[in-house]
Amino acid sequence: MTGSDGRPRRVQVVSAPTRTAVLRPDGARTVALMLTQLLQGATDTVAALGAHHGTQDFEGRSLPGWHRHRALVSAAHAYQRLNGAGEDSVRAA
Repeated sequence: MTGSDGRPRRVQVVSAPTRTAVLRPDGARTVALMLTQLLQGATDTVAALGAHHGTQDFEGRSLPGWHRHRALVSAAHAYQRLNGAGEDSVRAA
């Protein structure tokens, strides 16, 4: 890795095992060492963002515009989830 002045920079990477608290679908808290168990939920959320909230509909060219679009899509998805509205009640953007 090089710095902005072009000189090499030294980077130190440290890893350590951790115990992460996870909230299960039934509301109970558990400790999970493998966050990959949450992959299906993340995959479903990304699919819902695309299908119901238009996450793939941004055609602008600017990074701030893309960021704003993604933030609004995420907010719409969170609003839907927190209000308990089913995906059937959401119109495609």
